[in-house]
Amino acid sequence: MPRSVKIAIYGVCALLALLFALALQAPASLVPRLLQSSGHVSGLNLVDAQGTLWRGTAGLDIGDARLGRLAWSLSPASLLMLAPRMDWRLQDTGLSGSLQAGGETLQARAEGALELSHLTPLLARYAIGAQGRLTLSGVEVHLDGSRVRVGGSIDWSGGRVRLGVGGWQGQEVLPAMHATATDSSRIFVTLWDEPRDSFLPAGEIEFLPDGWVKLGASGHLARRFNQSLGQAEDPDAVVLSVEEQLL
Repeated sequence: MPRSVKIAIYGVCALLALLFALALQAPASLVPRLLQSSGHVSGLNLVDAQGTLWRGTAGLDIGDARLGRLAWSLSPASLLMLAPRMDWRLQDTGLSGSLQAGGETLQARAEGALELSHLTPLLARYAIGAQGRLTLSGVEVHLDGSRVRVGGSIDWSGGRVRLGVGGWQGQEVLPAMHATATDSSRIFVTLWDEPRDSFLPAGEIEFLPDGWVKLGASGHLARRFNQSLGQAEDPDAVVLSVEEQLL
């Protein structure tokens, strides 16, 4: 092999090795930039990023509420396929999952348990305070443009809840609740009823376009805070409904 060809091959190999080494050391600060430029998740921010693009940590903020510190690992192969996939874990909790983006879509998965105390800053924005433990099973969120679809189930252990709706304030100790969805924009919630030894309809959560969410409470749930609402003809039906902008 001619000497000039060998030099060219060595040069290309050296350049590729340099680029590979630089890629391995890409800073973690690139992840928040990628998240912001994607346009998929409005109001969600990663701050104080540390580590590398492929494996790092950052503070997780929703609006002005800090939820904790997120640790991630990013798949290099997924970047080559233009569908970046990130496995994540919320530190100091039992919650973990994955996040994958591609084109106009975003898919998130979550599994594990979370004490509601971690969500106190976020819930306070909506005049809500709650105790207890959430257990997530196969939870999936699909964003396609402005459309949201959810699946999986969430169990809440029960505890004291404080609500402020339309100037009305109230608090009550609620029993366990169960929420489930099957690839739709609605989550159906049930409430454990000790005397009947069964779950009763508690209401529903509907994801609307542009980051809005509609919350509906059944007569069974509403009357625990306001006895007058307990006189509804059909306690299974939604008797109180509010809309909030989530993001």
